[in-house]
Amino acid sequence: MTEPTLKILHLATESVWRGGENQVRLLIEGSRDLPVEHHVVVRADTEPAKRFAAIGKTVTIGSSGRLDLPAAMKLVRYCRDQQISVVDAQSSHTHNLGLLMKLQNNLLKLVVHRRVDYTPGRDWLNRFKYKSPLIDRYVAISNAIAGILQEYGIAAHKIAVVPSAVDPQPYMGIDRQVAKNALAAKYQVDPRLPFIGNASALTEQKGYEVWLEALAKTALSGQLFHGFIAGKGHLEADLKAQAKQLGLQDKVTFMGFTDDVPGFLSGLDLMLISSHFE
Repeated sequence: MTEPTLKILHLATESVWRGGENQVRLLIEGSRDLPVEHHVVVRADTEPAKRFAAIGKTVTIGSSGRLDLPAAMKLVRYCRDQQISVVDAQSSHTHNLGLLMKLQNNLLKLVVHRRVDYTPGRDWLNRFKYKSPLIDRYVAISNAIAGILQEYGIAAHKIAVVPSAVDPQPYMGIDRQVAKNALAAKYQVDPRLPFIGNASALTEQKGYEVWLEALAKTALSGQLFHGFIAGKGHLEADLKAQAKQLGLQDKVTFMGFTDDVPGFLSGLDLMLISSHFE
């Protein structure tokens, strides 16, 4: 007898491609042989919209979904028409959107992912949002995050720990010297230098101000190197100004967003992570 198909609606309405979006991609690609049908909610004309359209079914809304009642109503109708039973919220904004959907159709199962390891706010809105009985299950990416949710008052039986997945295939067969030479040629940097880098969004959480200070101290010690930062974010201008103030303008390259993360990381001699919390 044919096993029934589980239909899931992933809420991935951020305007940029980050870790949460990549986890949805890995889930879709990793379950192709299972009786699961994936649908993804995206914002029109964004990087996630383009990428998800290439691998599955998408439905667009006009905002990030935060307290967007018309978007929630549209998606509830979509779930009814497509016979979708599970809603998967991938961010704080989509957590809100999922709750609005569940308020309209309590038969939907709502799963909320939690990736950050700080305690949610304790104002009434956050308390309602996180402790709501409308949420069927939380997915935490570590035991530490699960512990934070429990300390906040969420029952342990509602939390599942599922570490983030990493697909090793893109890294297979990469020659690190070839990757380093390609990085050096693209940015006109001496390949004999040690290459230090990181790839992540340029946000407060990532601690790039500490990253730059560490490289400035390294330069003062007389050690030669070149630094690479791959990523975009609202702190880009501030970090570039800090790099110049520290005398690193010729020692650090801000690469912007890169599609080839495996090639970039393989070309580094040292990956330096400076996150304040993660």
